Amino acid sequence: MKTEGRFSSSSGIIAYDDLAFRGEYYDTRFSFKYPSIKTILLDGSKSKNSSHYNNEGINKFILSLCLSYDDKKFGTVEDLRRTFFNDYTDFRTRNEIKIPWLFENEVSIQSASKNRVFVKNSKNQFLGGNHPITLINYYGYDLHNERALLLTDVITDLDKLNEIGEIYFRKEFSLPEKGSLIDADYHFPNNKFQLNNNFYITDCTIVFYFNPYEITSYVNHRDIDVVIPLSEIESILKQ
Repeated sequence: MKTEGRFSSSSGIIAYDDLAFRGEYYDTRFSFKYPSIKTILLDGSKSKNSSHYNNEGINKFILSLCLSYDDKKFGTVEDLRRTFFNDYTDFRTRNEIKIPWLFENEVSIQSASKNRVFVKNSKNQFLGGNHPITLINYYGYDLHNERALLLTDVITDLDKLNEIGEIYFRKEFSLPEKGSLIDADYHFPNNKFQLNNNFYITDCTIVFYFNPYEITSYVNHRDIDVVIPLSEIESILKQ
């Protein structure tokens, strides 16, 4: 199934086709959705013609994020779907309890500014284990250099970034300005706050996302967003 989509913000416009693939076998469900970008017009573009950017590059990047399951990589959505249902058939054959599986994978455009596009990948999978796996990951793409965007591509001083990030983290969860994070049931290497590489940038903020259980326990599980105004990190922000 294909529907037209459009992402608009103060930074510009991205037009795309939303491609959706679905299937069902017994009670096992397969759902896969991602954007195929057609045109891009962002602030910072040298041309209003989308051919200034290689749309093929970012579309390959998007597919590379989601054409996998259970640590297996695939060339097409159909290959992935076929393998998923074949694996479930084997599972039903080998197990008396017929637990239905679930595969849901969706990629959407999260934000865009200058020559950068950030996408959100939401995964919800259950493969007969103890519990479903639900993950949200953000990925940036550098349109100018046609490659994945790293945190070091936008930040010059990661130590300073972590210092500022901890202030906003503690404020968001009403934690004391100082003190052990372990005592508050947040777990970082050496009990020292550290931002991850799961981030996206908007016109005025940089947002870091921690998945449930990534830095805290099951009892305290929650989605964690650390939102930092760009104005706070202007001195360490690459333009």
